[in-house]
Amino acid sequence: MIEKLEISFENIDFKAIIDYIKDKENISIYAQRLQRNGTTAYLEAYADDENGVIPILGELSNFIEGNNQLFSLDENTKRIKSELEKFIKEIEVKSDIPMVKVRMDDERIRFGITHDYKGTNYSLFMFYGELLGDKEMMDYVRNYLIECNRELEELIPAE
Repeated sequence: MIEKLEISFENIDFKAIIDYIKDKENISIYAQRLQRNGTTAYLEAYADDENGVIPILGELSNFIEGNNQLFSLDENTKRIKSELEKFIKEIEVKSDIPMVKVRMDDERIRFGITHDYKGTNYSLFMFYGELLGDKEMMDYVRNYLIECNRELEELIPAE
């Protein structure tokens, strides 16, 4: 915590919050930049497509899910399915995700976050869409992220 002029600042780990909210049912990740093993990949689904699937990883997950009968034929196909699912999860876990675009499905709000913006300890937020002259939508996003941060802090045991 930094204290200056009787104002305190606390850094919020937005990467952890995004990791926490990405599996919530009203949230869709429709773009991300992955950095892994010295390489970078940028994956983006069409933002206007409500069922947008992240290229490659999302498509592979959907393929596995859509061909469940094929992957349930015998022990070998079940093992292939399990190995593919582990491979996808390993990519997601071991990759750094310095940028992500999020869609709040129920509210039809889209925003992006660039973590460690310009090498600093800050996250840059970008709103995608029209603000229509007020800040209500970004207030909603801010309040949602604050609530998710509280939920996440409750899940993490105090040190």
